[in-house]
Amino acid sequence: SLGTVQPGDMAVIMNPNTAGQLSETGELHSYLARSPFALAQVMGDKAGQNAIWGLPDQLYGFKVVVDDTVQILSKKGASVDSYNYVYPDGEVYVLAKDDVQEGIEGSPAFNSLIMFSYEEFTVETKRDDDNRRTKGRVVSDYDLQLTSPGTGFQILNVFG
Repeated sequence: SLGTVQPGDMAVIMNPNTAGQLSETGELHSYLARSPFALAQVMGDKAGQNAIWGLPDQLYGFKVVVDDTVQILSKKGASVDSYNYVYPDGEVYVLAKDDVQEGIEGSPAFNSLIMFSYEEFTVETKRDDDNRRTKGRVVSDYDLQLTSPGTGFQILNVFG
């Protein structure tokens, strides 16, 4: 990115299980012992979105995001629901946030991943007067592209 993307422009993303394990590490305890601001966030004296997991909002200059989005793996109507977090346990992603640089046509984009949308939630209907029915559908045409691979990292086996 030739210096365009700085650590403050990136976020460290993980699931709640990984965040809970990370909050118990000696390195994080050492960080909290030496930082007057991080401890206030974790204790709830200063507002922080990650206090519930024992993590500060900023860690070594990177924004910390704990994403608790789940994906349902079981089929509809199954007797037992099966689900996982979208971000796997023990993995951390470091990605450029969506507000790194305003997009200007023709200039490079430094976000790690961008969704290009040609058609988004277009509603189409078709009347069938002979059978007295109306068919309807919603159409989306999009593509996800890794536009700046140098601003996205996947860290595997964080605790291994």
